[in-house]
Amino acid sequence: MKNEKHTVINLDISLKFCSFDKSLFPELFHPEFKKISFDRYGYTETKMIKFTNESSGEIIQHWDYYNSIIIKGKTGLWLSINLCPTGIVTVGGGMKLKKQNIDDELSDFIKLIRIFDTNNAILFAGFNSEEVHDSKHKIVTHYKDGGSSYGWRGSSDHDFFDYLPGVYWYTYFGKDYVDCLGKEKLNNLKNVSNLHSSKGTVSFQINKPYRDYTVVDLEEIEEQIGSFYFFSKNRDVNSLKHPNGFKELLLSQENYFKDYLSSLKS
Repeated sequence: MKNEKHTVINLDISLKFCSFDKSLFPELFHPEFKKISFDRYGYTETKMIKFTNESSGEIIQHWDYYNSIIIKGKTGLWLSINLCPTGIVTVGGGMKLKKQNIDDELSDFIKLIRIFDTNNAILFAGFNSEEVHDSKHKIVTHYKDGGSSYGWRGSSDHDFFDYLPGVYWYTYFGKDYVDCLGKEKLNNLKNVSNLHSSKGTVSFQINKPYRDYTVVDLEEIEEQIGSFYFFSKNRDVNSLKHPNGFKELLLSQENYFKDYLSSLKS
């Protein structure tokens, strides 16, 4: 990683819409975080609303109307939560941090992920440094005229239908994910720290400081689980596959979303 004074947390969460509990939104403004703090929400960056103790009902109504919400806080803290046509609720987020003394912020982001796992809604969650996340997932296309464009591969809800997101510095596998991959295999991973198993979920951290790990460390853990499940720039995407039962789970979420849309029209 570059020797800079700051780093950026890059957060990804994927949840089943059928189990997603919208009543958790007010919780995000009240938990006992050590360093992070959310204070406003909205649909666009230019129309943010300050959250107050009277806003709990309003923020849920906002979600019901838009099925999308931006939640922000101090020091560049943000979340973008969206219902996708795949039946997956995606949460992207991040925060700029000083590279020194960031343990409290890392702990807060772990707590934040656990808030979202009401009703075993989480399929997958985790966070990386922006540097490592881009190294693993950012795809740059160069054109003959000298121009270029870029995007990210392997970390969106649509990519779920072809392969799984890989391991992050902090990784949280939801119950459905664990059932498909195999709990015993995950509970016996090597070179990880804080391996935790609870109510069918499994979470762990890379066994290196947040400032010092690389993509190589992530892919070493993926090899233990089954590298053919996870996207990597170093792997042939045509050789990747899903663990048993996971594709069927995704299709059930897509069908649930279609039924939800039909119910709105009736």
